[in-house]
Amino acid sequence: MELLMRRESPAQLLAFFQSVAENLTVSFADSARAVPGRNRPMIHARGSLRRALMDDAFRRAATSAGMVASTGTTLPPTWSYPIARVGAFSISLGVVDRQTNRSARRLRSRGNYVHSLVARNAALNPQTSLFGDSKASVSTVIPKGAFGALVVVESSVKAPDTPLYMGLMVPSANLKGTYYQWSLEYLIRLLRDKVSEGKMPKRRVLERKKLKVRVKPLAPKQG
Repeated sequence: MELLMRRESPAQLLAFFQSVAENLTVSFADSARAVPGRNRPMIHARGSLRRALMDDAFRRAATSAGMVASTGTTLPPTWSYPIARVGAFSISLGVVDRQTNRSARRLRSRGNYVHSLVARNAALNPQTSLFGDSKASVSTVIPKGAFGALVVVESSVKAPDTPLYMGLMVPSANLKGTYYQWSLEYLIRLLRDKVSEGKMPKRRVLERKKLKVRVKPLAPKQG
């Protein structure tokens, strides 16, 4: 989280993730309204439209928050994807699903472009020493956008007009695991708290004056 928030302000990050969450939800509703139905051709058509709407929503969220947004292209150039550079991360869009309600979410996006995005993520492995004693000295030299993360969504054929889940995922470099994952709801709540902390007035420390006791000198005795 510190690498995510080390360049942009909490208010800027809050604006970005709020816009992402709101506009991705709208993308689900718009695509379900434009392409209804549950047969396979309609599901595929709706998924393609939803992805296009989500890509546009993601770019607009990054631009409106004052972040650098760009477009990546696969090799061969058959697919393009949005990238937002936030803190030490390059963030793109991804899709997750899970086999059962109790199983962990699995990243469905596994193309070569995702492998390239997360190629340096091995340094974020919680088992390594990146966040150990040398944390301060190491994190300051990490360039902007060095690591890869994904804003992920989970959809359902039974309820295509709303996402089942939206979150931020930091996958392992080989895409076989996940180092960190937070729901967008949790991130937004955390950033709201950070913004509120910054707006709270600092408690004024009252300085108490020390009382000075004046001792009246004794009058000399008259003999």
